[in-house]
Amino acid sequence: PYTGRRILATNLAARALFEIAHQFPPRVRTILEVSDLSKFEWNKKNAICFDLIVPEKIGGQRFDIMKQQLEIYFDCQSAVEERVRPVKVLQRIKGSEILIAESKKSTVPNSNETRNLLSMKASSIDKLAEFLENQIHLPVVNETNLAGLYDLEITYFNENTRKIHEELNKIGLEIIDEERVIKVLAIKDK
Repeated sequence: PYTGRRILATNLAARALFEIAHQFPPRVRTILEVSDLSKFEWNKKNAICFDLIVPEKIGGQRFDIMKQQLEIYFDCQSAVEERVRPVKVLQRIKGSEILIAESKKSTVPNSNETRNLLSMKASSIDKLAEFLENQIHLPVVNETNLAGLYDLEITYFNENTRKIHEELNKIGLEIIDEERVIKVLAIKDK
């Protein structure tokens, strides 16, 4: 009955609520520019439940309304902005062959991610960049210029971060430290 007009979030930090309100990917690309960081990070004392139900005719505005309510409650402002940030750039190794299987036309798109494995079928390289971003907790920018759909399995080990470089090198890719202009969610004091 509430489809398209309700937002329900349970036991989340303020930061996560702002990410939902902006429909922005969590954590890595959010910048907190507030005097009291503690009220934006999750702990049992400041876990927040948020429930918003709007009339059907303004269902499309529910995320804007959520953002306004959060900004009033936390006395801050939030916006998606473009900023120069340190990032990891995913790119081809110069002079190396790309050893990633292009998907057959009949392959059903599918990707599974566990803590240390990405298995993707008929997926773009953006999926790999997203997986790496979640693992290394830094923005990853895809500059491979690989536009097709690919089948790939890659492992990642938090306890051995060098291993991901080896895994990427095997398929002709690397990640390097750079700075790029990227979209970030900035939350600031008013």
